[in-house]
Order: sequence, then C-alpha cells, then structure tokens
Amino acid sequence: MKKDLRGREALKGAPELVDVADSPAFTSVTVQDLRKLAELIRDYSGGSLAGISLESATAFGGTSRHRFQCAQRALRTLVGTDHPATKALFAALRNHGAANRKGSRHRDDRTREAILHGTRWTPFREIDATRTMPMNELRALDRFLAFCETDGRGTETEDFLAFVSDRESSMLLRTLRGGLEKLLTSAHPAVVAVEQARSLKEADRYQRRKPAPTCKDVARPLAYSIPRDRLPADWLRVLDTLLAGKRYRGKKLAPKTVQGMTDAACQLVRAARESGLPDEISLDTIGAYDQALEGRGVRASSRSILFASLRMLAKRLGHSDELLADLRDLVGHYEREAKGDMKVKEARLADLPDLQAIFDLANRLLDLAPGTMDRRKRTTLYVDAAALPFLSLIPLRNHDTRLLWGQHIVHIGDDDPADWGLEDKDELVSYYLDLRTSKTDSALSGPLSPILTPFLDALILRGQDERMLPDLRDAIMKARAPVFPKSNGAARNVHNLSERWRKHLGTGSIISRTRIHTLLGALGENGTRAALALCAQRSARTAKWYQAESLAGRCMLESQDMIAGLIELGAEEDGLLSRL
Repeated sequence: MKKDLRGREALKGAPELVDVADSPAFTSVTVQDLRKLAELIRDYSGGSLAGISLESATAFGGTSRHRFQCAQRALRTLVGTDHPATKALFAALRNHGAANRKGSRHRDDRTREAILHGTRWTPFREIDATRTMPMNELRALDRFLAFCETDGRGTETEDFLAFVSDRESSMLLRTLRGGLEKLLTSAHPAVVAVEQARSLKEADRYQRRKPAPTCKDVARPLAYSIPRDRLPADWLRVLDTLLAGKRYRGKKLAPKTVQGMTDAACQLVRAARESGLPDEISLDTIGAYDQALEGRGVRASSRSILFASLRMLAKRLGHSDELLADLRDLVGHYEREAKGDMKVKEARLADLPDLQAIFDLANRLLDLAPGTMDRRKRTTLYVDAAALPFLSLIPLRNHDTRLLWGQHIVHIGDDDPADWGLEDKDELVSYYLDLRTSKTDSALSGPLSPILTPFLDALILRGQDERMLPDLRDAIMKARAPVFPKSNGAARNVHNLSERWRKHLGTGSIISRTRIHTLLGALGENGTRAALALCAQRSARTAKWYQAESLAGRCMLESQDMIAGLIELGAEEDGLLSRL
C-alpha cells in the first residue's frame, strides 16, 4: 500500500474527511492520526464516517495496536467519545487486546447506539424492540447480521448452524433466538429455523458427550414383593400360558388381568417367606399376606382386588374347592367393607378447589407470564394458565390432550355462524373443538365457551402484541402447531398437562372427569348422558355408578353439544367472565 504523505491542508480537503474537516479541533489532531483516520474511512468504511463499525475498524487495525490508537485519538478529538464511530473503534481495540491475552474470549463492549449505528441495522432501526432487548441478544443479532453480509448467508437452519460451526455449545443460538423473537415475533420462519438449529446443535453435542455405556443397572430392591422369575416353576408355567393368550382351566384372560395375578402372587410369596411358610397358596400363607397388607395400610377395595387375583391363580393351579370358597368369602368380605370407605377419587374431589378458585389461579399465572424472562418458564406459565380452566370444563383423557391448532381446535373467525351450527347462539364464539376420542373413537365437537377464549388467545400470543393475534393465529393454524407446546414448539407428552395440574392443584386432571360425572349425574338421566359424553365413556359399570341404570347398553350420542350446556354456568360464568 502506497504511503500517505499528504499534509494537514491536503487532508482537510480530502473527501473522506469531509464530515470532520470543519471541526474546530481539526488543527489540534496530529497529521499522523488524521492520515490513519482517512485510511480507515476511505478503504474500510465505504468513504463515510457513518460506515465505521466494529468489523470495519477490526479490518483496518489488523494486528497493529498503533493503527487502532491513532484513529481512536483522532475520532475522540473530532467527534467526541460518545459518537458511535468512536465507540466502535474502542470496542475493536478492546477485542484486539483480548485476543492477545491467553485464554480470553471475544468481547464486544459497544453500546446500543454504536451497534445500531451500523448500516446493517437500517431496516430494523425503527423497531421498538431494538431499544429494549437485552444487550447480549442485540450483540448476538449484530454478529449474525455481519456473518450474513460476509458469507452471503440467509436465515435457513443450515445458515444458523454455519454461524456457530466453530462453537461446541448452542448458547449463542439460544441468545440469538431470543433477539429474533423480539425483533420479528415468535411466529417468524427465522425463529423456527434458529430453534431447529439449536435443537440439532444440542443433540449433536449430547451425542458427542454422551457417557460410554456402563454395566446394566442393578434392579431396585423390591419392598413388598419378589422378582417374577423367583416364583415357583409350576406357577410360572401357568402364568406364561395365560399371558400367551391361551386357555387354561377356564377362559382366556387379558394381559392386564394376568399381570394383576402375577403381582399378587409375588407379594404373597414374599409375605409367606418372611413368616417362614412355604411358597404355596394356603390358608396360612393367605393369612400372612393379609396381615402384611394390613400393616401397609392397604385399603379394603385394593385387598378385594388382590385376593380376587389370587383366587383366579389358585383356580388355574388346581387348588381345592374349599380353598377357592374361602378366597371368595374373603373377597366378599373386603368388598362389603370397601362400601363404607371414602373412595380415593372422592377424597381428591373433596380437596379440589371450585371453578372460581381455579379460574382465579389461571388468571394469576397469566399475569406472571409476561414478566418472566426465562423462555421455558414463561411458556410453561402460559400453558398452565390455559390447561387449568380448559381441562376443568373439557375433561379429556390424557391421550386426548395432545391437541393441534387447525385440526382439533379451529378458529371460527368471520364465518357464518350457521355454517358451524351456531345460529341460535347469542354469545360470540371464537373457537371450535373437533376431536375424536382415543378410547371410543367417538366425535367430540362443538363450540368452546367464550370464557376460554382469553386463555387460548394468550397461548397463541405468548407475550406478543395483541395486534398481531390475527396473523399469528393464521400462521399457527396452518402449521398445525400444538395447542399446549413446549418452549421449543414441540408437543408435550400425554401425561404433561395432568402433571401440571398436579403441580398447582395437588392432583391430576383426571379428577375433573369425576367432578363432571358427579355434578351432571345428580341431574338424572340427562345429566348422566352428558357426563358420559363429556368423558367419552361407554362403560356400563361407569354408567351405573353415576345413576344410569336406564342407560345400560346405550352408546354415547352426545358430544360437544353437551359441553355447551355444561358451561352455561349462569351467574357463576358471568362472574368469571367479568374477571377476565
């Protein structure tokens, strides 16, 4: 490069220094410093002071600390220390020093104004999020934009992976995702792509760091039972035959029934051995087993089931009719005793808060979510706030809770209410449930009460501006995204919502099915039919339990229409709506 030999007057008339030539301090800057500043602007910054950025200053300085210092002194005198160009050069100098220190990392000390001063931020500079997002996210965004400029990259998943190809951790992608969410909203394809890249990076890191396989874990010692393979050989032969679906001294048995027989047998043998008795089914071993169950506080209803399983095993082992009769009497005794016990689900139901308290809790969670910085915790709060009231009114089984937008829950929007069978509805309905239950493959469809609309809308927005709701809703419906997602957008497992219920209410969401049954069962046949419809039941036993002797053999005819009737809560609903 040809050496610059220009003097002060020539430099004052140079086009690259036109922005600072009229400064009163121009004459106080040394000629050497002015030459370095002119080179920085002319050869590295596009010919203007505004083009000075961290990248251009770094390229200008190279490995020479002296070049950085000369240009920095000139800028500090001519435009002041608060000018973005001065701050960019200062940050480049700091990075240069850090790079020469052993063990140091890249350090970007630029202020928000210095970063946004770069030309790459011109399309985004007017967005409010650029002035409010955390500095680490803004710096990560700036580094990615610089990477895109240098390497000609875009916002596909492979582009984000290339951006962090020299890093082992996915933390930079996590930070970048936070900045993109604030800048472009969570529904933008770039956010989806960076999250996918982060997941791939994390999975790759786990595979590389996954510990080598160790020896097989030692089985947890059993407290009240013995391992299955330690049962008497003749018992195992019978159980294996039944488990294979074959008849043996009676009808075929379901695998769950055989498993129940196996569990009871293992517990019986454990109790017999602890009492010094042989491995057999006899009055003595049955007595020892009964005492062991008593000591453990096992309920009468559970004991009746265990002894009924032992009776089935004893029958197939060929025991005497007298022993079978004694076991039948013991089962009957505990069945009669169980009638006086409060059932476990009734006890849980008694402790369950009323709907008002559940909706109040959901609203408190909804208020906490926007101020929560951690992405996973914030998403969980939105999911919890929606799951509590939703499953209180729509008591789905766990396997039916993996709902998808646009498939199971659709937005009615500006459609003609008659198209959805809602011409008789006086209230505004926003969402419609369209589901087939996993247990009975029965249709469960109909309008969702407006009382759930604020919670479903919050699940879509998740902290974004409410004005974006229509666009975000359209995008999420087309994508068939999970209604109750994890923070990375993936679906939660089938038990997750029930566990979230347990976290806040002390019991799983299955208890809401019992409440619906109980409330509607008290209304007679119509109420019971509604309860069966809501809970997707076809069990004659369940129908009988809820005052449904007249429903024996009747299939489920009602579906979501019954839900609409259920959530006509009258004054209670009005009170809840007024609090939303």
